[in-house]
Amino acid sequence: MITQLAIEICFDDVKVPKFIRERDKMMIKIGICDDSDQIVIKMSTIVKKIFLTRRVEHSVKCYTSGLKLLKDNLEFDIVFLGIEVEQNNGIEITNQLREYNSKIKIIYVTNYRDYQTSAPEMHAVQYITKPLSEKKVCEVINEALKNIEHTDKRNVFTCCSDKGFIKLRPSDILYLEFKNRKVNIITSTHTYSINSTMSKVYDELKFYGFGVPHKSFIVNFQSIHSIKGYEIKIRNGEVVPMAQRRAVEFKKVFFDYLNETYHML
Repeated sequence: MITQLAIEICFDDVKVPKFIRERDKMMIKIGICDDSDQIVIKMSTIVKKIFLTRRVEHSVKCYTSGLKLLKDNLEFDIVFLGIEVEQNNGIEITNQLREYNSKIKIIYVTNYRDYQTSAPEMHAVQYITKPLSEKKVCEVINEALKNIEHTDKRNVFTCCSDKGFIKLRPSDILYLEFKNRKVNIITSTHTYSINSTMSKVYDELKFYGFGVPHKSFIVNFQSIHSIKGYEIKIRNGEVVPMAQRRAVEFKKVFFDYLNETYHML
């Protein structure tokens, strides 16, 4: 059991945030990308078998195109990535994935010759050489899961929403908007509405890299693609406004966050 921060917000009765203890049962999201259909199918089969054996809730998404992987813009925990994917070098794809999620665990799938050529660029990144070995895949998954548990601790934001009781990691949230007396929580796949105030929600999220560019918006710094003028482009393509009077302070807090976390990119 680990202590995890959560807040309880009942839809009809707003309560003061409080600490609770619970086991994290959140899903591990895995991406598999290689230009070989056979490699993708075999890797998917091995990965699913390992996670089912460990009884770890998981989802697996497969790709034979690096562009489709990036276009999906999903929040993966672990990605198995071929060094050469179509015309896109695996290392270039890695850099773009880490722009979206600095904590993602990337494992290269490569021929030994490819690894020897790319070793200086791959640093200490984990890799699997072909032909695939179930034992090696199991080893790197075990190491990745230990790393995820150690660095993330899976603090969970829980609340009663219009879609029922939900649990979200702060990193899953792109931004929040106050609209029609509700706080809308926007993720890459869903929007949830809760009965609360922006100030109460921000008090819980500010420790996880969130800022307030506008009285009606709270933004996850990790979700920011770019800032231009008084507009913040979110990585899902949406744009959040930044109030002129808040611009200087917001940018300062954002750049301080970047300075503190640049080593994880």
